[in-house]
Amino acid sequence: MKPFIFLLILFATSVQAQEPQAETASTASTTDYLRYHPFSARLGLGSTIGPETFLVVGSVEGHLDRFLSLGPMIQIGKGSSRDLFIFTGGGRLTWPLFGLSRELERAEVSIQGGVGLVHRTVNDFNFNDFVFETGLNVDVFLFDHMTVGIGGLVNITSSREETVIGSLFASATYRL
Repeated sequence: MKPFIFLLILFATSVQAQEPQAETASTASTTDYLRYHPFSARLGLGSTIGPETFLVVGSVEGHLDRFLSLGPMIQIGKGSSRDLFIFTGGGRLTWPLFGLSRELERAEVSIQGGVGLVHRTVNDFNFNDFVFETGLNVDVFLFDHMTVGIGGLVNITSSREETVIGSLFASATYRL
């Protein structure tokens, strides 16, 4: 019994005598990008699915907390026979993937949704409709304030002719 008590006291004093280790660069970078940023601006380039249309996607969002943000989104498309202008307002819900594995510690997945208006010009005919927009993004932090990623959007319109406008894009986001 005496050797057990001696080892217990020796272990307890050795634990207390250790100095706290300084934060390494890898642990510091893991938590830096998890800070709350009140605003973000996103710009993306891509293409619609179906009739090929070059697409520019932009949004500005105000963050209510680290996981939820609200703001407008604009999608502008230019094609040979179709032009698009989609304006929506909505929200984004973000899940950081830092707890899953070391390779995914700087990645995040977000879903978004919103409602708005779409103006389409198809073969010189103009169409104005309501639109419900939903999407999925995967982003990776390059720096504390900067991400790059890929995303997809599905725009469901109130039109009888073209009810779904899908798109894929690559984006860069700056968080203020």
